[in-house]
Amino acid sequence: MCVLLLFHLLEAGGKGRKGRFIKKLIKKNIMKKTILNLTIIAAVAAIVLGGTYAAWVASTTIAGNTLSTATVSLDQTGNLRKPIDGDNMVPGEYTDTARAGIYNTGSVPLRIYMHTDNLSDDSTGGICDYTLLSLYTGHANGDPNVDGDGKIIDGQNNEAERYIGTKSVLDWATQEELTGIPPFNELGANITQIIWQQAQLDPGAPQTLQGQTCTWDEIFTGETL
Repeated sequence: MCVLLLFHLLEAGGKGRKGRFIKKLIKKNIMKKTILNLTIIAAVAAIVLGGTYAAWVASTTIAGNTLSTATVSLDQTGNLRKPIDGDNMVPGEYTDTARAGIYNTGSVPLRIYMHTDNLSDDSTGGICDYTLLSLYTGHANGDPNVDGDGKIIDGQNNEAERYIGTKSVLDWATQEELTGIPPFNELGANITQIIWQQAQLDPGAPQTLQGQTCTWDEIFTGETL
């Protein structure tokens, strides 16, 4: 209202000094009102946005969450006639049966694998290529059945052992699973799996292999399921 009145006074002849004074007064008044309006807007916005309100909160805690890892380890127990020692062999002859006990000393079930390593002769047609190795898996209290020539019977119908396979020591260098054959599907924690073995000089071994020796290591590996 006051601003409107001042505008009327200015139009009525407020030129010169009076006019300039009135103009300054109007500008000053407008500036004050603008600042006041902006202050009011800011205050309202702060209230709407909750800036002046305190937030009350509550919480609860689930403590003691943990994650621990398993242990994976193997050992040997109850070995009989291991390592295999075949001496003065002729083609077709078998060694005595040998038993290895692979003991799962870890905390989880494992799949068990075996492969040969450090062969004294890894050439095709060499003595290790004609050294056959048969593997069976069985219970700790079982004994392998043998035929009249001393060969282990495959035991498919005998709980004492289950036939795994026969191949040359050279071919056993490729890892093969020893578990997975019922009832030995896996090797549980704190359980021993018996591996029966028997070596044979291949019946077709040539005369050039006379006086030679095959030596090898057997590596047993456990993997989690």
